[in-house]
Amino acid sequence: MTKILVTSWLPCDAKSGVGTYMRKLRDYFKNDPGIELTFLLVDEAPLPWRILAAIVRRMIRSLAFLNPKFIELSFEYRYRILIRGGLTRHRHTTFDLINAQDILSGYTAKRFFDNRIPMVLTCHFNNNPVEEDMLRYGLKGSSRHYLTRRYRRKFSAVDEFIFVAGFTIRTAGFLLPKDARATVIYNGLDFAVPRPRSCNDRLSILNTGYVEQRKNQQLFIPIAKELLRRDFRQFRITLVGQGPDLERLRTIVAREGLTEYIEFAGWSDNIPAFLEAADLYIHTSLLDTCPYSVVEAIAAGVPALAFNVGGLPEMLPRDSLFSPNDHIGMVDYLLDNKGQLAAIGARQCERAKTDFSRTVQVERLRSIYTKYNHQP
Repeated sequence: MTKILVTSWLPCDAKSGVGTYMRKLRDYFKNDPGIELTFLLVDEAPLPWRILAAIVRRMIRSLAFLNPKFIELSFEYRYRILIRGGLTRHRHTTFDLINAQDILSGYTAKRFFDNRIPMVLTCHFNNNPVEEDMLRYGLKGSSRHYLTRRYRRKFSAVDEFIFVAGFTIRTAGFLLPKDARATVIYNGLDFAVPRPRSCNDRLSILNTGYVEQRKNQQLFIPIAKELLRRDFRQFRITLVGQGPDLERLRTIVAREGLTEYIEFAGWSDNIPAFLEAADLYIHTSLLDTCPYSVVEAIAAGVPALAFNVGGLPEMLPRDSLFSPNDHIGMVDYLLDNKGQLAAIGARQCERAKTDFSRTVQVERLRSIYTKYNHQP
């Protein structure tokens, strides 16, 4: 039995791709006789640790007037304290491996156990993490060297890297040790035989995910306008998800008179029901690594269109990829192929299941996990 501690700085109900990954991981291995997963999430810290984390964060953040990097540091130390607090519950547990879902939780856990337990890091970032942090915390270019140094130090504690797309190995490779062991294991789902899809009276276009600037769902407004300009009115765009841009986007859709064509369904855990009714999935994100939403569409036999960015060229054939924000190209493709969508979806499904099926993901993860089994 290989005993694995899965760590993350996210709360248990995180509505994100990483949260979905961990829920899938729990499901995939729950009945595995050779693998035992224990999950440590940030909201498991006892109350005294949460109080301490809040105090430390405020103290460090109060120094932001000296340098904006203290904003980033305040979050770093807050989560370090919360993770250590959660780890106190496991101080007497024997683990073979730490599978960290982010470097902060993994680095903290490895130090908590005095570097006795090897760490495998699953890298979910969409760009290299230095650039992500600079964007997230509004840091200036002068912080790039400081962040690079810190990430290199933390990554030096990793025994093996799992990337969910080859794209991120290329973008973040400069942060890794020279002798780093890195493997690509894509996000996997169950691939069933696509059922024959019935023709809808209206073309049903779907998008699922967090509604934010990077996901770029606002592009559905010019898509809808272009379809109407070409006198194609038999369509319905359904956006499933919530996020900081949701209300702004809803307001713009109403102002533009598009409420008949663009529907907001809110958050849902029943994505298969929406996919069953969909003719086409359009992924508008400007940068993504291996989005579950695209894998879900392909696995259901729903054809997907996306931009030629990030890890998406590893997921979709070239004719389904477009330049960023090329809504005209997407509309051209949609109208030229509206009678062939079911066949396109079946081809995408057959192409993707070699790398993106649940079976393949589990086999590849298991081959890494079992290397670290030191139980007698």
